[in-house]
Amino acid sequence: MEYEGIGIGGNIVDKKDVLLFEMNGIDVENYSISEIRKLWCEPNIKLKFKNNKKLYCESADMLFIFAHDDNKKYMLEFELPYKKNREGMNRCEVIQQDESETYIEIDKFNIYSYMNSNDIAKHCQKIEHKFSPAECAYLANASENHTIAEKHAMFNHIIETMPDEQIKLHGSSKHYPEVSLHKTLKMYMEIENKALKSFYTADDNHIYNCDVYYCGTPSLFSCEYGLYKNLSDFWDELKKDNMGKFTKIRVTKINLSTQKKSTFTLNNEKEPVFLEYENLTDEEWDIVMMFDLMWFVCPTPFKKGDIVSFHPETLVEDTEEFVLESICYENMDERHFKMRREIGGSMDMTADGYFQDDDGKIYMECMHDYLSLEYYNGRIDGKLRILKALSKYLKVEIPLDLLLNAYDIVMKEENLSKTKRYMNFLEQDLKDIGI
Repeated sequence: MEYEGIGIGGNIVDKKDVLLFEMNGIDVENYSISEIRKLWCEPNIKLKFKNNKKLYCESADMLFIFAHDDNKKYMLEFELPYKKNREGMNRCEVIQQDESETYIEIDKFNIYSYMNSNDIAKHCQKIEHKFSPAECAYLANASENHTIAEKHAMFNHIIETMPDEQIKLHGSSKHYPEVSLHKTLKMYMEIENKALKSFYTADDNHIYNCDVYYCGTPSLFSCEYGLYKNLSDFWDELKKDNMGKFTKIRVTKINLSTQKKSTFTLNNEKEPVFLEYENLTDEEWDIVMMFDLMWFVCPTPFKKGDIVSFHPETLVEDTEEFVLESICYENMDERHFKMRREIGGSMDMTADGYFQDDDGKIYMECMHDYLSLEYYNGRIDGKLRILKALSKYLKVEIPLDLLLNAYDIVMKEENLSKTKRYMNFLEQDLKDIGI
């Protein structure tokens, strides 16, 4: 097959400017038209070309090849691997660019696309940080942006293309037994597939209870639906209510005989993303808890004093903000590293900082998933001004007395604002009773 040009992300690139063009690891000109057409859905691509009139800056979800074969011309279309992040960009896409050349790699198994934090993913991508096979499995399993089917595809990719390694499992012995990552991932997928099959199968001994989380203003709100003998009745009622865009659905399947529950979190496309179990054997529990026993270091771009945020609940837009003090592995000596690797777990992947309560007061606390942290880019007004002042102090940009004065002023302003709102309500009450 020969081609004259390529269309990607709003750019048209002539063949003379193409320096590298591979699909699924093979040069495109080694395909025939019939062969390359079979790659129409989510091929992995590597593309390098000379910059012409404008720099490539768009997030691509489609690829077009203007080709010819046997004196016939074709415009071939391909749906590229695409996972949109909160900035509307393709998580699967890696771009390296200077003034003269652009290199694009789009791969559905790009591990950075599985990371929940856009900022940490960009940082790791920039410094070309490499994750171990077990770390890749952890990131895939924790992803809020991939369905269980997509996570299983990543697990199979790890098994097929990455070396095996030993991981910890829960056990009755004092020291956790170490087992094959590949073998454990296969068993993990078997357990999840079994649970999924059971989830969609209705019977007289089970009922469903559903919580739908809607996108509200200014934050999320949920509505409870149930109880149902089958999911189709729930879908019918949800469609009938038509209460707007939802961000996730938590469906709990309850065994009427044992009262044991299995909970499934579905995304806004009604696809399962997370599972929570109760009805498992001890051996199955050991398998599904394997990610809880993982602790590792992941580089982040954050520094002491940065205002960062995280989503306290999966698949929601609401965030909680705080001023970063440190991340768990910073200033850790080799003894503590060794201890964390041996007996640490995912709950030990903490970040410490200064949080605010509803009244604006500051308190020291930690969160247990630093991999989900992102820079806070929202408005800094009201009580959040205290966080800005604290940030500047920790970065040694202002002295302590200025921080304390700022804290005092903002707290008084916020208290005065609350008093005014209360007085307005009280004034209206007095008018209503004629006083």
